[in-house]
Amino acid sequence: MTNYVRRLVGSAAREPDPVRLGQGAVALEASGIVLARGGRQVLTDFNLKLHGGELVAIIGPNGVGKSTALSVLAGDVPADSGTVSVLGSDPQSLAPVELARRRAVMTQHHRFPFDFTVTEVVEMGRWAAPTSVGGQRDDTELADALTSADLDGLAERPVTQLSGGERARVAFARTMLQGAPVVLADEPTASLDLRHQHLLMRRLRDRARAGAAVAAVLHDLALAAEYSDRVVLLAPGGATTGAEPVADVLVPERLEDAYGCRIVIGAHPVSGTPVPFFFGS
Repeated sequence: MTNYVRRLVGSAAREPDPVRLGQGAVALEASGIVLARGGRQVLTDFNLKLHGGELVAIIGPNGVGKSTALSVLAGDVPADSGTVSVLGSDPQSLAPVELARRRAVMTQHHRFPFDFTVTEVVEMGRWAAPTSVGGQRDDTELADALTSADLDGLAERPVTQLSGGERARVAFARTMLQGAPVVLADEPTASLDLRHQHLLMRRLRDRARAGAAVAAVLHDLALAAEYSDRVVLLAPGGATTGAEPVADVLVPERLEDAYGCRIVIGAHPVSGTPVPFFFGS
């Protein structure tokens, strides 16, 4: 690890531990979120209650505010009105290190302008961790994070030499290493091949099963059906009643209203989960 990365990771090592999340506890809550941008209403009465132990998918057509909603939940974008609480605190009121210990965010854009290695970039995910730097526990967690995104063979490769999908996996591993009890991922599978789409979704589901609260923006409705516990459907206008059971959301009538096309619902041949198919305009 370079001296720069050591200073970055170690800068917060003496801070107190964050609030811990109990299984099934409300980890993140958004109520009545309203947000306009450029004179356009993006979110109108957006609501979500996210619990420890579950993975919630946020779906909907382009331009309805899915990524914006995730940014509001993360505390990166303030809402015009409404409230957000992350482990009992308003994210806008928290210092960066405190917020980083409560929630980890994987954005959909992955730019690495410097020639850090994959290992160095992933290790930056520990900058807010309260544990000491350089111990065996850190080495084990780092190795697990690299493996979680299938990066073992790329560990010493400069990130500037990676493909878009490989960079996305680096960003995912860095997010996982952060170890926050709330994980927010914006289109984590967008640039990935089929195998890695399912690998990353399994890792997110595993993190939820271990007690974390996970929300992911997804365009692939089949992935949302297979891996999520509940689904938020954002339609034009940016309003939602909150997260609902998968079977209540992935039905032709609701999806056709949201996406503006005909949709039929099949069943996965192994898991039996609903699989939406485009049927025509």
